[in-house]
Amino acid sequence: MILYFMTYNLFNCEIMSLNVQRVRISIFISINFIFINIYMILRFLFY
Repeated sequence: MILYFMTYNLFNCEIMSLNVQRVRISIFISINFIFINIYMILRFLFY
């Protein structure tokens, strides 16, 4: 959950900077973190 909030803040900062390439990279990173978090939660629940 902490990582999710960190990436969310990073994502907002990148949008503020208006650098398209960095915004795409941050979107990609934040999506990856969200999927990793979902995967870890599911693994924890169904272990």
